Amino acid sequence: MAAEFEEKHQFPLPNMEVYHTERFGQNSGFKYEVPVTEDGTYTLILKFSEVYFQEPGQKIFDVKLGNIKVVHDLDIFGKVYSRGIPYDEFVEFQVKNGKVIYKGSEVSGALSNGKLLVDFAVGKSDNPKLNALLLVKGSRSSTHYDNFRKYMKALEDIKDQ
Repeated sequence: MAAEFEEKHQFPLPNMEVYHTERFGQNSGFKYEVPVTEDGTYTLILKFSEVYFQEPGQKIFDVKLGNIKVVHDLDIFGKVYSRGIPYDEFVEFQVKNGKVIYKGSEVSGALSNGKLLVDFAVGKSDNPKLNALLLVKGSRSSTHYDNFRKYMKALEDIKDQ
């Protein structure tokens, strides 16, 4: 499907090499501690690609900042309809006076000693996984979010054909 997408839309899928390796929880979740050194708006970009399962519903998991789920019931295959196709999640939040604010509410346990706690939690089916993460200082508009939305629309068009 990746080759079909690239041929039809006349541009390569971005950073495909990032999606060729992954970290996953073996019968459990896993966590990252990401340095955050100053106040401001941030966007956490989580990069995924399903490389094992072959239909929706076989891997469903959550991602949390501190004690708040910021990605609920993620089914990567269900988002992109195929194996090996990139899918990104964009989580925008603020850091103010050593506290994380997500959608207007303070998040307990999200920031400790200058590190953001990102928790990949076992969900409804199988274990969580991740291909890469990136923390960008700035809002989603400071990222590739708009192009990603166009990419997802193109995937929808291919699925509908």
